[in-house]
Amino acid sequence: MFFDPVDFLARDPAAARDPVEAGRLWREAMQRARLCEAMARAADAKGYGGCAVADVIELAGLSRATFYKHYRNKEECFLATFEAAVETMLAVVEEALAGEAAATRRGEAAIEAMLDLLADEPAVARLVTIEARAAGERGQKRYEAALERFVALAAGVERPAGRDTMSRLIAGAAVDALVRELTARRSGQAGLGS
Repeated sequence: MFFDPVDFLARDPAAARDPVEAGRLWREAMQRARLCEAMARAADAKGYGGCAVADVIELAGLSRATFYKHYRNKEECFLATFEAAVETMLAVVEEALAGEAAATRRGEAAIEAMLDLLADEPAVARLVTIEARAAGERGQKRYEAALERFVALAAGVERPAGRDTMSRLIAGAAVDALVRELTARRSGQAGLGS
């Protein structure tokens, strides 16, 4: 499971008033993680526009009431899934970059870390690289913000450079390479590293 329920905890169950509340916190976190996992799989299978709440709840094995307890609609679930995936990916990239000082090596290490993570998660890869851009204006804005965060992290700067041309070109090239590599790996062809 790509989405860790720990990342979805509303608060620390150890601080709960009693075991019942702690159990509820864990149960709700597990439900949100399962819904995000299912959203990624549904969007992979049918595209953002083609998947429906019914697909998500079927894949998650949860009820419609449970879905609507956590999310108002498909878009909200999709965006939460996208954000959770991005946070996981950036944490993996940040860990891979620890100790890398040279700019060119940082860029390579960032892309390698991303490829390694997403190669095992094709549904999440498609969600963050393709379907987010198909998810309307809010999805496109979140996608662009995630690209800026990735570029800033890979470049070793504290804050994203904003919308300057060079950052956007670097981000676009990195995502293009990522999509081509993931597509090649998924189809069993030799990728960029070959």
